[in-house]
Amino acid sequence: MRIRKIVVNLLSLLGIIKPWRKFLREKLNYFCEFCLQSEAYRGEKVFYQLSSQCQKLDKEKYFLVSLGLNCFVRIITTCWKIKRRKAEGESSMPFDLAVHNLPAVIDIIASDFKDYFVGSEFDEEMGCWVNRRYHIKYVPEKENNREVFEHRLAQRIENFRKMLKDERYCLFVTACFDDMNFFGEQIVCDETNINKLYEVLAQARQGRPFDLLAVCNDDKLLNCRPEVKVCHASLPYEGYIYMNHGPNHLTKEGSAFEEKIIHSCYDLIKNNLEKKLL
Repeated sequence: MRIRKIVVNLLSLLGIIKPWRKFLREKLNYFCEFCLQSEAYRGEKVFYQLSSQCQKLDKEKYFLVSLGLNCFVRIITTCWKIKRRKAEGESSMPFDLAVHNLPAVIDIIASDFKDYFVGSEFDEEMGCWVNRRYHIKYVPEKENNREVFEHRLAQRIENFRKMLKDERYCLFVTACFDDMNFFGEQIVCDETNINKLYEVLAQARQGRPFDLLAVCNDDKLLNCRPEVKVCHASLPYEGYIYMNHGPNHLTKEGSAFEEKIIHSCYDLIKNNLEKKLL
């Protein structure tokens, strides 16, 4: 491995500018994995095939909306190209990159974000904005400026409200794995709350087409109402970090875990889009 790294780095020097050298390193490493038919090569192949299918979906005909409970859904769906990046025109939503618990998500949507900013403050220790009423951590909001913070969230809330009233199909996705949030509160993942979430979404959508997909460990959500779609996908290994996307899908376990979730999203979206053509 050390010799390979040295050779790859030397050959990548043929790139005149830094982006070219990075591109050469990636391709040379992929070529080595291909020759060895390694686990990383198989994971990369699965990723390329499925992400290519996802990329072909017409993003103008559906919404894929993260309902938390942290950044996982937004990050993984963007990486696998089933959801556009913000730079590609995707609207940010209030649950995208924040840590919530399920009862908070339900109450916020049911109340149409009433008094949403009550309990919000900048936490110096965490280095970001939090909401102590709902136990929310706004991970990317690191600027200690209330006006800026509330303006950004107000825009995301408005995007969410517009989406609820849009006639296009919407796939809501929430991922709730056994964990503790940043306030020492156990993450809630049970049939009662998931069913309640579905009811709140149905009321908010007012007959417009949507699905709710809940991603959870294999032993959770075994008796949800039939309208709720459940993807049982336990975390692949200890130390799995969803922000570190590349190394995850290059392992056998990580590839299978992420592929299962994305396939569930892809099938629901594709089936709904095909229904409209009939």
